[in-house]
Amino acid sequence: MTPASSRSPLTAFRRWPAEFPRLCLTLAGVALTVFFYAPVSTVMDALLDSSNYASYTYFAARQFQYGPEVVPMSGPYGFVMYGSTYNGELFWTRLIGQLVSAAALSAFILWFFHQARGTPLRWLWLGLLLLFTPVIEDLPLEWMILLAGLFLLQRGETRPATGLLVATATLLAFVSLIKGTHLVLAVATLGVVLGRQALARDWHRCGWIAGSYLAAFLGFWLLAGQHPANVPSFLQGIRALTDGYNDAMSLDESARAFRQGLLTLAILAAALVWGTWQRWRNPGVIAGALLFAGFTFVKWKHGFVRADGHVYIFHHYAVAAITAWFIFVFALHRGDRPEPRRTRLTAAGLMAAGILAGIWMEGGASLLRLRWLVVEWTPQRIALNVRQLLAPAQAKAEFDRQLETHREHYRMPLTRQQAGDQPIDLFGIQHGIVPLNGLNYRPRPMGGGAFNAYNPYLMGLNRDFIRDPERRPDHYLLRFETIDNRLATQDDGLTLLEILHHYQPLLIEQGHVLMKEEADPEPVELRPLSHHTFRFGEFVPVPAVGPDELLVARFDVRPNLQGRLRSFLYKAPLMFMTLQGRGIENPESRRFIPGMAVSPFLFSPAIEDNSDLAYLYTRREGKQVTGFFIYSNDPGCFQEELAVEFFTTPRPQADAALDIDELLTFTRFPISNVPPEVVIPATEQQTSVRGLQVQRLHAPGEIHWRMQGNESEFIFDYGFIPEAYERGTTNGAVFIVELRREGRPPERLFEQLLDPVNNPADRGNRTARVELADVNPGSRLVLRTDPGEHGDTSWDWAYVTRMQLKRSHVFSRDFPVFSRVPDEVDGQNVATIEMDERPVFLLHVPASLTFTLNGGEQNLYLEFGFMPGAHTGEGRTDGADYVVELLRPGQPRQEIYRRTLRPTTVPSDRGRHSTDITLPAVNPGDRLIVRTGVVEGGNESWGWTYVSRLTID
Repeated sequence: MTPASSRSPLTAFRRWPAEFPRLCLTLAGVALTVFFYAPVSTVMDALLDSSNYASYTYFAARQFQYGPEVVPMSGPYGFVMYGSTYNGELFWTRLIGQLVSAAALSAFILWFFHQARGTPLRWLWLGLLLLFTPVIEDLPLEWMILLAGLFLLQRGETRPATGLLVATATLLAFVSLIKGTHLVLAVATLGVVLGRQALARDWHRCGWIAGSYLAAFLGFWLLAGQHPANVPSFLQGIRALTDGYNDAMSLDESARAFRQGLLTLAILAAALVWGTWQRWRNPGVIAGALLFAGFTFVKWKHGFVRADGHVYIFHHYAVAAITAWFIFVFALHRGDRPEPRRTRLTAAGLMAAGILAGIWMEGGASLLRLRWLVVEWTPQRIALNVRQLLAPAQAKAEFDRQLETHREHYRMPLTRQQAGDQPIDLFGIQHGIVPLNGLNYRPRPMGGGAFNAYNPYLMGLNRDFIRDPERRPDHYLLRFETIDNRLATQDDGLTLLEILHHYQPLLIEQGHVLMKEEADPEPVELRPLSHHTFRFGEFVPVPAVGPDELLVARFDVRPNLQGRLRSFLYKAPLMFMTLQGRGIENPESRRFIPGMAVSPFLFSPAIEDNSDLAYLYTRREGKQVTGFFIYSNDPGCFQEELAVEFFTTPRPQADAALDIDELLTFTRFPISNVPPEVVIPATEQQTSVRGLQVQRLHAPGEIHWRMQGNESEFIFDYGFIPEAYERGTTNGAVFIVELRREGRPPERLFEQLLDPVNNPADRGNRTARVELADVNPGSRLVLRTDPGEHGDTSWDWAYVTRMQLKRSHVFSRDFPVFSRVPDEVDGQNVATIEMDERPVFLLHVPASLTFTLNGGEQNLYLEFGFMPGAHTGEGRTDGADYVVELLRPGQPRQEIYRRTLRPTTVPSDRGRHSTDITLPAVNPGDRLIVRTGVVEGGNESWGWTYVSRLTID
């Protein structure tokens, strides 16, 4: 029996010093686990990223088979990472998976931190890791893989026991099934580890590591409801996506961003080479250098292939990686003697340079981002993690409430009534609207956005899916849109051809054309027409086809050795196509993807929106392409001779019961059951509010319908564009419905003030129902917005949508500050507004005005500037470029004027500016483009540019 004295408080107190380190370690592990837990932070909507992230949970909940059924970049456990976007499913499963992952990462961090005892660098590394890693969703799991690899490389007295080897290999298998990038990194890491073990002739440990990984991979695969025979097709899909992404998704960064990234990469490479040289006799250091080099290369590609916000990925990895590397070399592989002072100074210099280069990626703006990370983002995230983990049921209930709000926001009752519970897919980029409406979402293998079908392999999977009557869905939703200003019909071009010949349009709702499978569809047959070879910049005429035919093209544009090296080490050069033809609205500089254009795709008529698709079901000409030329920003990376092959295929035939003219009318104004007579100002455009198509109606604005006399009710949704109160400071607007009769004062039928800044309940989408009585033929129903009693129109970004009233479609233009009406206005925030009691035309960056010239124009007079709020008060615009360009048919744009304004930092750039430009000799059909653009290194926030006068004579 244990003596009572051994259980006394005094005995426990005496044992406290021995227990204290273990307690600290436990508390640190718990704190790190909570810190690295990635909470559910958003509720799904219909936007592109949200649609994709939520789809991974959707697939997992229904055990879609990865490989034959779906081929996303994520694996069957992708919802563990991407489930931060909530769709109502697998909340608890995801929470457990996240906690396990966070705990595993925390264990590796504590191991590495403990191994680095004796050097203060470990505190610097830990601080950088905690600050910069969680903000990028991929990095925590990638650091887990890297640290796991370093853990497995240990030899001698510190080498892990067999049980830890099995556990680590099992963890790597689980992470491999979260995302394709993690699969590649995990397999490469195991390759380095196994190579190191084989070099040491430790076959026993090799067998345990490899066997545990393979067994765990198969076990987790089966646990996710996947068939073992699908593993090869899953791996093939990951390879196809990886190969195609580099060509199809690349974006160019600014010269400054490239120089900064290259400098950071060079410092990392120098650190790896120099550190390896210091320990070149140690095989473990060489193996570790291979791991760091591989991860650095992958993160360089991840950041700079699609160089928009992705650039942060590389820099956030770099600042912690260079510190970890020197800890690995000089702390985990200490020599027998202290390092010479010169060695220590060199290491410190390289490390400091790498950290500064990584942090200083945006110049002075980096300090603001650093402050945001320290003061705002990190504390808010910790607070969110703690709240969600302490009360997960309460958090889930709130997410469910928000999800129901979003479902109401995106409701499509006509589509739901027509489709029922039959399988349906979406061709476009906002597929989240399908599950949000409770429809039976059954996507083609490479779904998630038509632009994702990067190459012939993926396009072939989708084409075969549509051709198979057992697999293709009963309905398709089609909303024709793309990204990056692409030549859109190349996006999943084979699928689009199959859809046109296998489905019939039924109706249009919220900008989506609902199509139903034909009873006996005709197969797509391509008849060869002609073959042409050409060079960059050479105009290529397009053969004409009959009124019952479509023109199909495929291209052969191959990189040379230089191009393949550039693509491997950096990214493929961007390539563009400019079209010539009749009626094409945006013919210039359309992004052209050689890897996608190798498969046949619809080339003429040109398709730019749903209206153009509807025209395909008629014998009307549509937007005919008569020729094109291709150019690249680095043509030396491709073979000099390019080739194109043309085919013809029959036009799709519309069902006799389909009123194609009515469908065409609704494709132009799809948010009303009958298009209005007039929108004032006419420049107010339709846009998307979190995936919901709406009509902008910046106060004051109006929409008119002419009454037939039999109207009984008017139903519409209304609200504020979120940016007006999330970034802006609107003081509200009044929504008004009036009935205007000839010779009588307007009768106000509805009035509602929304003030979303001061009253959060006024945010989001609302619905109004207005009864109509005593409506005379010829009277007008007017839906309008008013700035309210203060008369302040700033940030009054109101919208309306889902308007239900049958009327005709007539538009009227209103450009009071221009000498002539532009042919095209491109921009999300464009409108005639009042400034200093005179009208100006808001041309928020980026935006453009296009004028078709008659041939005798000689002069352009332009007055322009920034709205004062862009650089006063909270306004902090980075500036804007005012550019005037001349576009001649078949030629690249010719810049004839450029002026950069930076009113925040350059006082002389404030106020109104003017220029008087003498135009070069112009011909009829030439086009003059006046546009505003984002300055180099800046963004479009606070880009409130305007034109107060524009005269062409």
